[in-house]
Amino acid sequence: VTATTVGYGDVSVTTQRGRLWAVFHIVLSVCGLADILATNSRITKERSDALAQMRQLNRRLDPNLVETLLQHAKTLRPYMERDGEGLHDLEFAFAMLIELGIISHKQVKPFLKLFHKMDIDGNGRVGRGDLKTMLQGAEPVEVPLIPVNVGASCSPELRRHTSVSLSRAVDQTGTA
Repeated sequence: VTATTVGYGDVSVTTQRGRLWAVFHIVLSVCGLADILATNSRITKERSDALAQMRQLNRRLDPNLVETLLQHAKTLRPYMERDGEGLHDLEFAFAMLIELGIISHKQVKPFLKLFHKMDIDGNGRVGRGDLKTMLQGAEPVEVPLIPVNVGASCSPELRRHTSVSLSRAVDQTGTA
């Protein structure tokens, strides 16, 4: 009632100066109240997210969790042939982040595509050798886009036979 200057009609603003003050008072009061409500909503959301994360961190491994995390990993890397033994550490971390809603498949996919572009030698890793190859202007090696057994290490020759070529990772100047 006081913040919006709405009263019971027993007292009213009659001067021009008083009306000008009432306009500023109303605007500031409404903005202040909106800020308080927004802050409260944000804090409530942050607390809810933190509690969900704590529940996931304290959760015991069960068949339902394993299946959910495996499904996230399969969605992220559908070309990978799985041996049924489970997830690697980074797959587990990404799947948990997706399960918590911190990141989404849509946010991760472009980085996986970029990884495959930068993996010039096709060994499943990005490193100094790929950088050296890119700077020398060599043609990119074909990168696997069909199932590859996670548990087995494939030679680059085998990968070349079971892959589709990606576009060149660097332009003529050697920049990414």
